[in-house]
Amino acid sequence: MKLNDFQEAKRRISIEYFFENWLGTAPGKSAGRYSICPECGPSNDNNKVSIRNGYFTCFKCGAKGDVIEAAALHFKTTAKNAVNLLLGQNDSLASRSEVPKVAPKTHAPPLPNKALLGCIAYIFSHGRIPHASHIEYLHSRGIGDKAIEFAINRGFMRFLPHDNSRANYIWLKESLGIERLRAAGLVKPDKDFASIAYRPLVFISNDQCAAEFRLIKPAREGESKTICYGLGSHYYFLDQKRDYALVCEGPIDMLSAYELGLKGNIIGIPGVQKSKVEWFHQYSQIILALDHDEAGLKQTALLQEQLAANNIKCYLFDFNGKDLNEHLMATRPPNK
Repeated sequence: MKLNDFQEAKRRISIEYFFENWLGTAPGKSAGRYSICPECGPSNDNNKVSIRNGYFTCFKCGAKGDVIEAAALHFKTTAKNAVNLLLGQNDSLASRSEVPKVAPKTHAPPLPNKALLGCIAYIFSHGRIPHASHIEYLHSRGIGDKAIEFAINRGFMRFLPHDNSRANYIWLKESLGIERLRAAGLVKPDKDFASIAYRPLVFISNDQCAAEFRLIKPAREGESKTICYGLGSHYYFLDQKRDYALVCEGPIDMLSAYELGLKGNIIGIPGVQKSKVEWFHQYSQIILALDHDEAGLKQTALLQEQLAANNIKCYLFDFNGKDLNEHLMATRPPNK
């Protein structure tokens, strides 16, 4: 760890970007004010945290500092590990023995697999250019070029470089090494191939602690169209001018919501079993658009109760079909 790594982390990631894209909060009505603190968590007070001149201050718990100290508090780790995490280096988090022995708060996520963080960071940095087959698949789902460009620029969507699984695995193996792929859990100990190589469309959570790998061809019988790795992190597009959010399931529905022209914040939860009401505390209104299946309807009812208990207005989005993508496909033909 070099001193200039600390300087580079501060240069590359502003404190505002950390709050809005890693903590998942939009600023309040007053500039530089937020409702979430990396130490004491979220609340309904949009003025609880102030950011000024690159430093945050929480008026509730007294926590303060720059982006490195904010990351260290949020992930309950050392400043050195926080810098590595911010820069997306392969050894993003040190061993558990280096983490302070304090009881984690209920809002703090567990520490992710450091090898997996490095793999996700590499794909994030080197997977910006889509193959023609990736674009063809997205068009077939009704996702147009504007939405594709938006998702790439937001760092939400990335790609393995080929439509051939063998070529993708060679790229992964040469770029990351078989030992790192095994340590990340991307290659099983008794295998010499990565299942993600078959799934070249990659969606990366805003905190870069999780990724979803998706097929771009029809799934065979018994084959999973997606494989998810990492923590139960969520995905989101933020609109700083609005204080409500639409909540749907997963990245394709998020892109469908954007393609439909829906305004405001769009949040994609990584499966209904992993949703957390704390993700929505900074909004005054939530619009639920979860899948119309048994699990989605059950989670919708549960979230309605939880949101009401937190004095957050809740509405249901009326769409046709099983999910937002089916609604999009019914509304307009696939893009060519």
